[in-house]
Amino acid sequence: MSHPSRRVSRASILLCVALLCALVPVTGQAVACSCAGIPGPDTAAIFADAVFSGTVLDEGSVGERGGGGRKQRLGTGYRVFGVLVADVWKGAIPDTVFVRTAEQESACGYPVREGGKYLLFARGEGDELRTGLCSGNARLGELRDAWATLGPPPPDTSPEAADTHFVRSILTASESPNPSKLRVRSVEGLGEVVRLGPDAMRAEVAERLVELATDSDPSVRERALGALSRPLGEGLVSFDVVDRALRDPVDRVRVSAMRLVTHHDPDTERVLNVLEAALGDPSVSIRRGAVGLLGSPRPPHAIDLEVWLPRSRDLLLRALHDPVSAVQVTALSAVAECELPGPESLLDSVMAFLDAPEPYVRQTAFGAAAELATDSSDIFAIFGRATTDIDRDVRVAAVRGLGSYVRRTPSRSEEVLGVLEDFAQDSEPRVALAVVRTIGQLPPSPDVCAAIIRLLETDRGAFRRGFFFADPAWRAGVLELGPRMCALEYVEEFLLGVIEDDDDSPAAEYARDALDRYERERGSDSDR
Repeated sequence: MSHPSRRVSRASILLCVALLCALVPVTGQAVACSCAGIPGPDTAAIFADAVFSGTVLDEGSVGERGGGGRKQRLGTGYRVFGVLVADVWKGAIPDTVFVRTAEQESACGYPVREGGKYLLFARGEGDELRTGLCSGNARLGELRDAWATLGPPPPDTSPEAADTHFVRSILTASESPNPSKLRVRSVEGLGEVVRLGPDAMRAEVAERLVELATDSDPSVRERALGALSRPLGEGLVSFDVVDRALRDPVDRVRVSAMRLVTHHDPDTERVLNVLEAALGDPSVSIRRGAVGLLGSPRPPHAIDLEVWLPRSRDLLLRALHDPVSAVQVTALSAVAECELPGPESLLDSVMAFLDAPEPYVRQTAFGAAAELATDSSDIFAIFGRATTDIDRDVRVAAVRGLGSYVRRTPSRSEEVLGVLEDFAQDSEPRVALAVVRTIGQLPPSPDVCAAIIRLLETDRGAFRRGFFFADPAWRAGVLELGPRMCALEYVEEFLLGVIEDDDDSPAAEYARDALDRYERERGSDSDR
């Protein structure tokens, strides 16, 4: 029979498990594959070691990465599929080749079907070819006009000759007389060549991009200027077209022109003059583009910092007073990201926006304040006001800002903890989740553990909804966090109570796992 007081505390018990779990992410959980832009065939070919087309003979046998006969968790295995090769663009590829890829798409494995015809881009050589979801592979029927960019298979498939062939194909596609999606993609490909392609052809490619910067198609002009904005060799950029581009009727082209000037003009004063003029432009996108460039200029070695820092600071402060909130938000982010002189006075300027009428302005202001606050700032005056903000997302932003601040200034953990406990009274689960995650970023200490216990004892329904019924991976985090944050005596009663109340519940399973981990940790300590 359950003791009444024990049953009353059951919510706290459940919350204990959830709180401890939510504070630390668990390694080994599945994460969806994310590609930072899948390249087209032309660009992918330059970065691959082998490029070929063919028919898939089978969908692949499953192997395991790392050996040892033990399958690693959640998609870290691989499979090998065979390909009957048709055409080769790059590499020494036999008639039949075997390619390795991750077993699951969530781990960036490339899915193939038996009998399907594919264009494949692989790294490695011989029997060690490997490919993935982000490599640029495609079914042959999906390529359409991309073949024109890739070009026919070259007679010489050695890497150096093949790369030259690919660049020539991209240059040819960029000369197409009619505006088209293919031409736009070819300009993007030339940008990748300038960034990472063969050094011997970069000058020729840069010259072609300068020509394309005056093209009749605004999408081509924009991308050509953007490609020229990337790091290039000395003297590869011509500024003959810059003045014209800065007066272009299309906003996005003008923004690309400003980026080109900011990244390559050696005259820091001239760069600042261009950006200052843009801050007075009637177009919001031009003003936001200028603010963004003020916030992320060239590397410090490429500009005169004595000229740049004080003047860019004044221009960003001016942008904070733009009548359009979207420009204000961009300026707030820029002020937070730049290491500008006088952070205390900048913080004062940012704090004026903590009470702005637009919630998204206030959210950004709290994030900026977190980056500008110093070890002597009044933390409660900055973040405490958000506890009563009517917008939930603003309150979440303030809590996350506290996490950012305490990572930079761990000596203020005690004060941050006090403000977090004020936020812990919030009835919104998302705010509660942010509080617990932020507590998990604090350096482990008796004070932190005591705060966890106090939160457990509040027995708030919002915390239960926010954590106990959240992602099971967070709950499983108790296996990592419990022994690190709190000694067993602090949480043992809670964990035993979970098991006693409902021995068959998922919570009881987590509690038993946690107790087992404590015992293992205790055994490891005694062994040492």
